[in-house]
Amino acid sequence: MVMKDVWEDGYIMIILLFGIFIALLGISPLSKSVIAAFDVARVAQENVQPGIMADKLSVLAEQQPWQTGFWEAAGYSAAQAGNANVAGNYFARAAAKGELSLNGYIAWGDADWNNGNYQTAMQIWDIAGRHGAALMGILERKANAFRFLGEDLALIETLQSILNSSFIDNYSSEFQGALNQELGLLLAAYEPASAVSYLTRAIELVPELEPQIQSIINDIQQDISTDDPAYLLLISGRTLANQDYWALAEKAFENATDLNPDYAEAWAYLGESQQHVNQDVEPLIALEKALELNPDSLAANTFLALYWQRNAEYELALQYLQKALVLDPGNPAYLVEIGQLVAFLGDLSAGEAYYWQAFEVSSGDLKYAREFIKFSMQFNLDLRNKALPMARQLVKDDPGNPISLDLMGEVLLRLGDMLNAERFFLRALEIDPDYDLAYMHLGEFYKGQGRQDLARYYLEKVLDVSTNPIIIEHAQQGLGTDITP
Repeated sequence: MVMKDVWEDGYIMIILLFGIFIALLGISPLSKSVIAAFDVARVAQENVQPGIMADKLSVLAEQQPWQTGFWEAAGYSAAQAGNANVAGNYFARAAAKGELSLNGYIAWGDADWNNGNYQTAMQIWDIAGRHGAALMGILERKANAFRFLGEDLALIETLQSILNSSFIDNYSSEFQGALNQELGLLLAAYEPASAVSYLTRAIELVPELEPQIQSIINDIQQDISTDDPAYLLLISGRTLANQDYWALAEKAFENATDLNPDYAEAWAYLGESQQHVNQDVEPLIALEKALELNPDSLAANTFLALYWQRNAEYELALQYLQKALVLDPGNPAYLVEIGQLVAFLGDLSAGEAYYWQAFEVSSGDLKYAREFIKFSMQFNLDLRNKALPMARQLVKDDPGNPISLDLMGEVLLRLGDMLNAERFFLRALEIDPDYDLAYMHLGEFYKGQGRQDLARYYLEKVLDVSTNPIIIEHAQQGLGTDITP
């Protein structure tokens, strides 16, 4: 931004014209090489050739040291040409002569940053700020720097300075809302009690942010009076994870373990979060630390089961899931996971029994009815006598739910009832025109019937409406060479 302003304001052209002017008047006896440098620089400026211009301006600066402005102008040109290292050297030469403007210091910092000299760049920006450069420009640069470097505490301090500055009201509500949201989320990982006011302010400024952050506010406020800061960090980290802010969640759990190194749950959540964020850390260390601190930790056993399941060690995963079920008997979520594992290990009847038990202990929760139907289709287990009656009951109990309608269509399709399967898929889309699974199932249905145009239409609709990478990949595979244009 600074380089563009200097260029467009004609600062460099003024220097060039002044040099040519005094040369023509004969006021100063200039050598032919200096005159030639002026001429080449002028042509380069007219043709927007900043690299050539930087080179010639540096020649003029060397040959006419009594003239001011050449080194800074050369720095701007080199920076515009993408030569950050050269630009930094030119700005440094101007600073050494005491001829560098405040904007020049900022541009010098930018050049050093682009050249990878991060700490030096921030020191130069600080110098510019101390000498009166625009505060917001300095603070915004430093905020971006701390984001890049992952220095959260410094970023928190900088964002607070921006929001407390007298200039902040000159910026849009959207900009202020985004900064309040960012600061609130950061504080949720470090000082959850301080996060609420900023997150609340973000929603006031940009109401559209409410769905993303209101649950974080609610969860923190619910336990804000606790006298256990490590526990509050765990609660805050958990809700950050639920909103897919995994990097911040990891930091919250890490801070909780720093405050209380014997906090088994915090170690367990830390191990889980590391699997979503940090590829350089072995999460098993934190998970085993949690189990060592408390062998009866539900979180530790659950997350260890997930860890081994992700690593295809299914028998190990099953052991930890069974321990979790002992600690939390009758939990339908654990029953479903155990059912999936034992079926995968070869015992389909035991897997089906676990799924059925999950449905029964959930008091007929429709979620677990759907899980039972999906399991039955996955392993093709007595669809007509068990899955079909349950699917019919689902549609009866929840007739306006596109998930239930689509699931009914799947069961019918597996049983060969093509006409009614198509009808249920279409009904699902009538209720929710953005339901990606129904589009995918219709695409596969028509592809199986050889109706290529309809198959392509519905599979392409999946790509339009879905955000699920697995569903998108499946649709893309269906749109392969098997469907002719």
